[in-house]
Amino acid sequence: MDGVIALGIVAGYFAVWIGFAVWASRRGWSKIVGIGGGFLAACVAIMVVALIAVTTTEKPLQKMQDQAVGETSIKPTVSVPQKVPQLPHKYYVIQDGAEYGYEQAVSAEAQHQGQVASNILMFKFLGERDGTLQFYNREGDVVVAFQCERPCEYVKQMVFFDQRLQKKQHLRAVEGSILWAVSRDAMNGLLKQYTNERNGKMHEGWFEEAGPKWRPITTSK
Repeated sequence: MDGVIALGIVAGYFAVWIGFAVWASRRGWSKIVGIGGGFLAACVAIMVVALIAVTTTEKPLQKMQDQAVGETSIKPTVSVPQKVPQLPHKYYVIQDGAEYGYEQAVSAEAQHQGQVASNILMFKFLGERDGTLQFYNREGDVVVAFQCERPCEYVKQMVFFDQRLQKKQHLRAVEGSILWAVSRDAMNGLLKQYTNERNGKMHEGWFEEAGPKWRPITTSK
């Protein structure tokens, strides 16, 4: 804007000087016209230089102002999606109250004999004591109890008949086996502890080699 005003002033001076030069020439004042013309040319040169300086500094100044506005402007907030915690994978295929069913794969021999449907073995989880977990399976009067310590790579098996220990052995919980699947669900907190009511009080059980033991559940446990 300042450059346009300066350019207008130069044009005005130049028009006035032309009028004066014509009038002075008619009266024989050519020397005055020459001196005034040199002075006017010097003024025009100064005004042009000033005009160039103004126009060249306006753009950087405007650029600096635009950058300052851009830096101080409020940037839009970007929402970061929150990760939803995933629940542990469960391996039991069915739940019936406090019993959990695990599918037993059909062996090649069983398939050869005509068996096509897989068996479901039901287990009850007795809980955890000092890092030791216990669960059992019942078939009639035969109870097979399993006990392992975290991380349950090996499992103690106790076979009871009529509440008396008949056999004891230690097994490896091979990945993919039923023992491995039950122990993983138990360690991941996916199995509810089995309890029963005796004499009006809830009891929790635990298998020892001497037989099953039941004790009342207390709030201070």
